[in-house]
Amino acid sequence: MEPNKPSVNLHNCWDPLEEIWLGDVWPASFYDDLDPDIRESWYKITEMSKEDLNNIQRILESFGVKVRRPVIDENNKQKYVNPKTGKLYKPPITPRDLNGVIGNTIFFGEKYLESCWRPYLNEYSKDSEVNLHLHVSGASTVKLGRDILFDRWLGMDYHSGNVTDQKEVIKRIKLDYAWFKERLVPKFTGDYRIHYSTYGGHSDSCFMTVKPGLLLGTKYWEDYDTFFPGWERIMLTDPTYINDTKWNGQNNNRWFVPGVDNTTPQFSKYIEQFCEDWIGNYTETYFEVNNIMIDQNNMLCMGEHPTVFEAMRKKGVTCHIAPFRARTFWDGGLHCITLDIRRRGELTDMFPNRGQYGPKIKSTELGPKFDILMNEKPSGKNIYHIWADKKEGITDMEFYKGMKEFFQILVSEGLLESFRITRMKLGFRSIDALPEWHIMMEFQTMQQLDDCFARVQPQEGELEEKHQTFNKFAVNVQHALYRDWPDGY
Repeated sequence: MEPNKPSVNLHNCWDPLEEIWLGDVWPASFYDDLDPDIRESWYKITEMSKEDLNNIQRILESFGVKVRRPVIDENNKQKYVNPKTGKLYKPPITPRDLNGVIGNTIFFGEKYLESCWRPYLNEYSKDSEVNLHLHVSGASTVKLGRDILFDRWLGMDYHSGNVTDQKEVIKRIKLDYAWFKERLVPKFTGDYRIHYSTYGGHSDSCFMTVKPGLLLGTKYWEDYDTFFPGWERIMLTDPTYINDTKWNGQNNNRWFVPGVDNTTPQFSKYIEQFCEDWIGNYTETYFEVNNIMIDQNNMLCMGEHPTVFEAMRKKGVTCHIAPFRARTFWDGGLHCITLDIRRRGELTDMFPNRGQYGPKIKSTELGPKFDILMNEKPSGKNIYHIWADKKEGITDMEFYKGMKEFFQILVSEGLLESFRITRMKLGFRSIDALPEWHIMMEFQTMQQLDDCFARVQPQEGELEEKHQTFNKFAVNVQHALYRDWPDGY
């Protein structure tokens, strides 16, 4: 570490990595008191996990990275036992799930296992901030310099698609957003643009930013153009294990232990009864995007993926393999089982066109209704209306996608609050010459509208290409500017 530099320093995922936490599992001896059938399975999982974790540590150290592992007192099992159940807490295997690092602050949330990391926290507190009161999950936070995306967790049933009642959806988001505004927004508003999303809770199993302008994506995320305008995407179709038919016991296919042939129904029952929060659902996890960038030219992955590796090679990125066989049990990829502590780099503004710091993009299932439903509706908006027909030879979807991509760039840069693309239904209209398509652009102020129009003047780059698409696709264009009336609600 350079002299006079903070111990904790993180502004993105691709600056040269200098220090990282790597999780661990409990010692095998912690399972000595269990029934033989259960104990033997734990022994094998523990041995497999520790062997691979130690290898991952060696690989990271070969790149000059300092690796910190949790400090576990092997002679004091009771220290890690939940007094309510009399059973062990989940081991500190996935430090990124409960802890996060932003700038020169580490947000520590693994309260039941604080002793495992306390020696390092004491060291960091000498020149960096250690926050024990605000929960920030590194698995759900995307750092892009002065822009931070918080992808919020609203419950397993919600993200599994089992919450279908609109009232319940609104209730969940309202409760979470209230906490978000009260706790997270004040902490970061002075230095960052803060973006709110409710797509998956753990965004690091949905996509990963590789380096400026490039990301690795999946179908689990939708708003790439809004958050990452102009970035190139390498898209994956299905998780590696989507067709895996192996499982253990009655666990609903959620977990699998390779090489543990004698896993018994007793062990499955034990997991379901006492270790429900230790596992996830590996068949849904894209381990291929749960990687670690050593720097912009080197990526650490868990397994071979020829398509991804070749695509990365063409972008100047070399992929290095660090296996973790028990990932299908712990449901943790390389990103989950680690936590970046320090990268060599400075805080930069990657999206200066997005304007002032503070809350910005809100991307949820509620769409344009979010502000109203969350009582975020401002004192009034300026609504710029566009009516247009599509040119001959342009399909409906080509028109829609072209318009959407153009306006999403403006939203991502903070030049447009929101937009709607609508189409006349059943040809019904009372004005004969009214075009078929109607687009509404919402601006908070007239200055924002002026800035937006100045931005779309002819120039070079992706926005100009999208603007040309707009002009190429649309005819019979009509405009009008309205405002909410009265101004206050």
